[in-house]
Amino acid sequence: MFKRKIKEGKHFKFEEADGYENTAIRLLKGEFKDIVYVYGGAEATVVGGMCHLKFCFETVSKPSKYVNVSDAELEQNTEFITLLGDILQVVIEISNAE
Repeated sequence: MFKRKIKEGKHFKFEEADGYENTAIRLLKGEFKDIVYVYGGAEATVVGGMCHLKFCFETVSKPSKYVNVSDAELEQNTEFITLLGDILQVVIEISNAE
């Protein structure tokens, strides 16, 4: 199975977001460039020997082409959710390394 290699500083960066307790993440490349969001919670489950991540998110800011797109609509976009899941895996790896 192909897995893209997501890197901090290349695909996303951490930033502060006023009014949010969690650190925000800004997407730096591709279709979703400049969407800024925070994770609201995450849970890992094992099903059939495979680990699955379940998470929620909230957008902090969006570029003009996404300003009228709700978080619920973004959640239905497989490419967007896969990207956020891949980034979450990197965030977990970074947290575990500290």
